[in-house]
Amino acid sequence: MSKVITLGDAIKEFLKEYKYSHKLKASEAINAWPVVMGKNIQAYTLRVYMNGNKLIVHLKSSVLRNELYMHRSKIRDSINQHLGSDVVKEVILK
Repeated sequence: MSKVITLGDAIKEFLKEYKYSHKLKASEAINAWPVVMGKNIQAYTLRVYMNGNKLIVHLKSSVLRNELYMHRSKIRDSINQHLGSDVVKEVILK
């Protein structure tokens, strides 16, 4: 007899089986940057990507980069809270 599962559980199982869940969470972290940081910061953002568990952000302004550098742990915590899990271990600003 086959076991009946919900579509959501089937998708989670598929993602886990084929190791897509990390890529999905990385994509969610990238998409969280403008939501968490706001439109003003996003206007100075050139590129956002994940490398392993590090969120790497390229900014147009060195002044903004230096200001945000002092708040990296708070930024990391805010993004992880938005995601509901500890996806980002480190924020690197370039």
